[in-house]
Amino acid sequence: MRWALVALASMLGIIGAQRTVDDASVVRAVVVHVDEAVGERPCWNRLVDAPVIDPFRPPECRWCPGNRGLEFGSAPGDDVNAPLDAVVSFDGEVAGVRFLTLQRGSGATRLLVTIGGLDPSTPRRARGTAVSAGELLGRASGAVHLGVRVAGEYADPARWLGSGRMAPMLIPVDGTAERSASRPASCT
Repeated sequence: MRWALVALASMLGIIGAQRTVDDASVVRAVVVHVDEAVGERPCWNRLVDAPVIDPFRPPECRWCPGNRGLEFGSAPGDDVNAPLDAVVSFDGEVAGVRFLTLQRGSGATRLLVTIGGLDPSTPRRARGTAVSAGELLGRASGAVHLGVRVAGEYADPARWLGSGRMAPMLIPVDGTAERSASRPASCT
């Protein structure tokens, strides 16, 4: 996977011909390129009016445990709004959970934003339907998940949410692993 990311980044002109680079730095470089390529504004609209209860925790391997997005502590019935202007690429249930996937861009600069935890009674949207930032997508069935994939790789959604919009997070003192409270560098 590392060489595939390096090849992708090299083709996009993001990095030079480097022999060694860690996966995270290439994904960060691709994320920056995607921001520029799709004309992404630095900060998205707030998905729900609820705090983040579980931050992005990238897995150690493709099938390893982790949190591939942000989990918001929303209550059933809370409004769920579109974080950005995009087009619906999927709206349906996966393992009994209602998901809506929005797409911006195409090819190597494709950005997929997945929203999980919509109430099943929310009217479905057809593939290709345009949604506007801030548009009501439906109601929450409970906690809402926000995941982002850039060029096929998961990225921390906090990067696109303003630091002023993120809820504070406490570090566990019971011996569990520390969770990073990542703050986006370009979103203020």
